[in-house]
Amino acid sequence: MSAKSANEIKLDGLANLLLLQARARNSSSEIELGFTAVNDTLSLVDGSTAILFRVPRDGAMESAELFALSASALPEKNTPFSKWCKSYYRVLLAEYGSESAIVDGALIPSELKSQTAKFVGEYSLWLPLVFNDRTIAVMMLFKAQPWSDGQHRILLQWAATLAHAWNALQGSNTGLIRGVGSISRKKTMTAITIFVAASMLFPVRLSVLAPAELKSSDSYVVRSPIQGVVDQLHVTNNSKVGEGDLLISLDDTAFSTELEVAQQELEVARAEFRQASQAAAFSDDASATLQVKRITLEKAVTRVNYLSNLLTRTQIVAPQAATVIIDNSDEFVGRPVQLGERLVLLVDENVLELEMWLPVGDDIELTTLSEVNFFPNVAPNRVYRGELRSLDYEAQLSSLGTLAYRVRASVEIPPEAISRIGMRGTGKLYGRKVSLFYFLFRRPISYIRQLVGF
Repeated sequence: MSAKSANEIKLDGLANLLLLQARARNSSSEIELGFTAVNDTLSLVDGSTAILFRVPRDGAMESAELFALSASALPEKNTPFSKWCKSYYRVLLAEYGSESAIVDGALIPSELKSQTAKFVGEYSLWLPLVFNDRTIAVMMLFKAQPWSDGQHRILLQWAATLAHAWNALQGSNTGLIRGVGSISRKKTMTAITIFVAASMLFPVRLSVLAPAELKSSDSYVVRSPIQGVVDQLHVTNNSKVGEGDLLISLDDTAFSTELEVAQQELEVARAEFRQASQAAAFSDDASATLQVKRITLEKAVTRVNYLSNLLTRTQIVAPQAATVIIDNSDEFVGRPVQLGERLVLLVDENVLELEMWLPVGDDIELTTLSEVNFFPNVAPNRVYRGELRSLDYEAQLSSLGTLAYRVRASVEIPPEAISRIGMRGTGKLYGRKVSLFYFLFRRPISYIRQLVGF
């Protein structure tokens, strides 16, 4: 089969670009469009990796979040690769802003450049998605070979298509049903009936309220490494600790005594082994017992190491810098604990999320990234906005004793607003648009169906 000519290769590339543009316009959600962007872009330029950051609607590029990765369903936070992506994004943002560019490798810090070859290709390209002077998202593309100007021009056209499609998705949930128009005075009652019936078709956002609480999305449970008794608590509730700081001391009296006895037994075993080794040179009977003495010595060494390890575990330290949360700290000292029992909770107060309990009877159709509002009890005049992250499949008993689904959502704290872990309030979750009739009579319809059975 003969090789393709240069013109045929260009036509294939143009056809591929047109096909991808049609696919982008047909995307039904931001998640689907983001998946198309990071995976289909690579086929245009023979790239190896694509990373997409979504910019908030206010255009603050420094607040962009990691939204999609090529060959990955959803990016996971707090992984080494995700942290590297954010660091690399901040460096290129400071250099290029909202302007597309082939990245100059000399601008990348050495510590990031050393990880670039490990995670992705060596050469990178900065590609913002801009529509009407508003940056909607940013893609970082990587490959093993240098980027060409032709590939850059193709990607600029592709980026314009993606930005247009993304803007259409973000603005697709607007629109109102207009009134029924003019009506005749002779048919006033008929017009009123028609107006009421038509108003029942008016689209409104289906929403539901649920108890909510601010929690840390980055927490670590410190558990007891051994069975014992708490001897001393070195921290207080809500205190801040650094990595390696001492948290709790367990009673080490029994382990210290056993270790002292084991060390004495080890010295005896060593003396007996040396004596048997010297006698083995002159006696066959002594040679026969030498192996037994060696095994006895090895058992003594193993026991000393084991008890030393247990003694070390009685000092429990913090694995990371965090804020300490302790339940019943007044009754902590002297409490017997079992292996694996929860002792304290370490949380990061700088990374907050909403935890809500959605009652089973109020369950509505929700999707990832559904809008969420939080109304704190301490500041009822403020609204904290966020997006739905996860919704449990199985209902469980909440702290209020009701059967409910656990909901987790991101939250944006307004400037100068009050925020602390444990702050409670009311969360409002927004679902799809429904008619006003369904919004008003959803519960009666549900009750009638349960009563009648169809």
